[in-house]
Amino acid sequence: MFYDRTIKGLWVSGEGVVYPDFDITKHLIPEIDENGNHFPYWNCDEYIVGCDWGYSHYGSILVLGRIGDNWYLVEEHAEQYKEIDYWVDIALNITNRYGYIPFYCDSARPEHVDRFSREGINAINADKSVMSGIEHVAKLIKSDNFYIIKHDKELHILKELYAYAWNESTGLPIKENDDCLDALRYALYTHCYNPIEISNQSIFK
Repeated sequence: MFYDRTIKGLWVSGEGVVYPDFDITKHLIPEIDENGNHFPYWNCDEYIVGCDWGYSHYGSILVLGRIGDNWYLVEEHAEQYKEIDYWVDIALNITNRYGYIPFYCDSARPEHVDRFSREGINAINADKSVMSGIEHVAKLIKSDNFYIIKHDKELHILKELYAYAWNESTGLPIKENDDCLDALRYALYTHCYNPIEISNQSIFK
């Protein structure tokens, strides 16, 4: 694995990774294909956002669009050492472009969730169930219902997908390389399994 990654420059998974079925040759698709066709953002049935707070480790905001049964990661914002004002600006820009779409946020920082709400962002406490959430995301990947749109900039989530691994002693994921993947899980799992909770948490309630 080390040789393939470092010497040959291949994207390969290590033993015990959480999402072994992710295949960069299949699940990473260009924003503009070889025929010059752009990804059809306007054809998405809906958009949702996952948000994981960070500072010394990466904070992340992911925008996901759904077309039929397929989910596409269309935007990634992942940065270190950014204060809440930075993330508010990112979230407001997304809201201005996509409309009043739900932001499924890590509830570990309630003051940040409240700040989003005060700014007019549809901030919702995510369902953070780890094992159920991972199972849901893993099924989407295995069934080829999850894709990442490739843009010009390097995507941090790709590094995480190939490094996020299980702890053999505890049977739980190791709390490393999971910032974007937590945001992904928050959005996809909460949106699928908690529709009543979502409607009750609208800031227009």
